Amino acid sequence: MDLEMKPVCGLGACQPRVLRKFASIRWFTAFYSVTGLLTTSLSMYMISQITTIERQFGLSSTKSGYLMACNDIGYSAFILISSYVANRVHIPRYLAASTILYGISGIICSIPHFIYKPDPLTNVISNQTSMSRKMAPPNICLNTSFLQMPTTTPSANVDTTDMFASVADDADSTRSAVAMAFIATGMVIQGIGKAPRYPMVGQYVDDNTRPRETGFYMGIITTLSVFGPAIAYGLGALFSRTYVTLEDVELHPRDPRWIGAWWLGFLVFGVAAVICAFPLALFPAQLTSLRPPPSRTPKKDRPCFTVLCSNIFGIFKTLFRTLSYPVFTIMLIASILIVMAYGASMSFGPKYLEVEFNVPAWQSNIIIAAFGIIAVCIGIFSGGVLTKKLKLSPFRCSMLMFLPQVPTLALQMITMFIKCDQPRINNWEEQQSSMLPSSCNSDCACSNAFLPVCDGNGTNYFSPCHAGCTGGSFYKFTNCSCVPGGEVSTGLCEFQGCSSMWLFLAINFLATVLGASLMMPTFIFTIRIVPNDLKSMAIGLSALATSLFGWLPGPVIGGKLVDAACILWSGGAATLGSCSYYNLETLRYNMYGMAIACKSGAIVLLAVIVCFTWNMHKWPNKADEENEVDFVYESYIKQKPGALLDTNGLDMKEKL
Repeated sequence: MDLEMKPVCGLGACQPRVLRKFASIRWFTAFYSVTGLLTTSLSMYMISQITTIERQFGLSSTKSGYLMACNDIGYSAFILISSYVANRVHIPRYLAASTILYGISGIICSIPHFIYKPDPLTNVISNQTSMSRKMAPPNICLNTSFLQMPTTTPSANVDTTDMFASVADDADSTRSAVAMAFIATGMVIQGIGKAPRYPMVGQYVDDNTRPRETGFYMGIITTLSVFGPAIAYGLGALFSRTYVTLEDVELHPRDPRWIGAWWLGFLVFGVAAVICAFPLALFPAQLTSLRPPPSRTPKKDRPCFTVLCSNIFGIFKTLFRTLSYPVFTIMLIASILIVMAYGASMSFGPKYLEVEFNVPAWQSNIIIAAFGIIAVCIGIFSGGVLTKKLKLSPFRCSMLMFLPQVPTLALQMITMFIKCDQPRINNWEEQQSSMLPSSCNSDCACSNAFLPVCDGNGTNYFSPCHAGCTGGSFYKFTNCSCVPGGEVSTGLCEFQGCSSMWLFLAINFLATVLGASLMMPTFIFTIRIVPNDLKSMAIGLSALATSLFGWLPGPVIGGKLVDAACILWSGGAATLGSCSYYNLETLRYNMYGMAIACKSGAIVLLAVIVCFTWNMHKWPNKADEENEVDFVYESYIKQKPGALLDTNGLDMKEKL
């Protein structure tokens, strides 16, 4: 082939000679791996900032669960369309467009910060300190309702008239609604951008490499994308330690008024994705002539409506054929249950650590990155090795799915009872303590504004006023008549003498490894338990069903379970706002109760599958042992039902 006939990079007539060396699958893999890393990071970043977003805009966990579910709404709406047009479009440009959508979604999610940008903390301190001099004369307890931060953390519990409280509630409700609208829009767009990635990348790589090389390049892309969640949680931890206005403040992350710079990650990932998307658009539609486009036999002209109806009928016919296999249908329901439980726990995993073990947001993100991501990688790798080394029959594959679930369920039951004691808050009517003198704050007219403070001995108080403080600043309060040392600092005390978190993490790490190990056996079972011509539909149906009925409702259910454990809300009568204080025992039982229930149902269904496959020694329509079909390659990467590979990885149709 002459040089002029070789594929070159560029747009239209603009094809500089310097770009010709980039027209190879190696350079495409390199460029797309960067964009894949960015988009995966952006997808997981939202989870790392849930607590901060709830605090700034007064959102309940149910509402934040709805926001996370919006991602799967966009994905579910476009995944089948993306798969259908994958071999009919200019794939690099579509991938560039989807990456730009990712970037736009991140920028949109950051907009609420700029609409309701908090005032610099130095100004807030200056104004409220001068107010404290007027409102707190000597020997009168310090009523700290004015120390709340209405521009960042709405609180309608201040002592005002009903009219002003109503106005405050309306303002807070409007702010929450606007923030949710922007973030929800961004998450839907993110889901739309996510839909074309895997079907189009697999198609493009496979069409421009030799069969035996496809797995190598796809392995590079997949491996690098695994680091996306680690980057998301790592930068999430960094931004959570940075104050929302980017000031260098003395307020510490344990303070209930602390708000991290959540918007910064959306902006960084969004802008980076938009910039890195443009090189993808320069790649040609086809890099090599190894696999020329298949010749299509001419068809008789038919009306568009007739063709559309025929295609729709064919899709539904194939769908019902796939569901007519009872073992596949049972496997699909079991997968939905597992994904639903995982979606709920993953969405609120960082928040669970924050609440149950009283760790700041930045620390919980680091823990999730260090333990959770590594555990998932080990589990997926182990499952892949087992499926490669073992010669799986239907029965062996079903046992490989069933056996890890039993110890996983047992470990989750144990984890549910690993706890730290509920932090006691003294001088609060919900948790009165007889150890304090009843007269220590009898002269105080304290509001209901929750600003927990801690003395140096591990004792919590509802607010500086409830601790009998008559002086202090924005960060520390002094002359506290209820406190032996007479001084308190903001935030709940660190849990003393409780090292349960490390036991919790160790057991949860093992459970995650076992749970992730069934991903590859489940995939193998899904595509092999149906005939060859239904493999693509089995994959698409499995992805769509788990997204619609597992990933989408999982965060919403998880949010409702988290809210059900709330004792004290930050909002007023018109809106609950965000939760300020949880019942730890209820939270544990709610979160793990759902996971155990879903896991138990899945185990029962997997046991039924084991019974169904007890005497199955061959897969449906399995090829002869001499020319065994590579189902994984054909259905997951190539997605071309009917094309066979021999044991040397060569296309048998090409040989014929």
